[in-house]
Amino acid sequence: MQWLPRARDGDSEAESDPCAGKIAWDGYLEILKGRGLIASRALYKFAHGAEAEVAVGSPRLFGVYHPSQQNTQTGRVTPAMYAQVLRRIGRFLEKS
Repeated sequence: MQWLPRARDGDSEAESDPCAGKIAWDGYLEILKGRGLIASRALYKFAHGAEAEVAVGSPRLFGVYHPSQQNTQTGRVTPAMYAQVLRRIGRFLEKS
């Protein structure tokens, strides 16, 4: 996630950021915490389908399980589950 701090230095006009997995979710929040935009990551719990408006002016955060073999082959995450979150992201982007 070394690219993220550079991508979010104000040059990006992204309105949403899907985070594939808890590591990406926590990493994103840690960057915001380091910039003083949030006080703690604890307020933002990761889950598949989680959605958070983390800080004013920052993109909306959407959580999805990582598409690892462990998650896909055990059925923890399915194509339908991904499609559902992607539709929500699409609806959010249409409104913004």
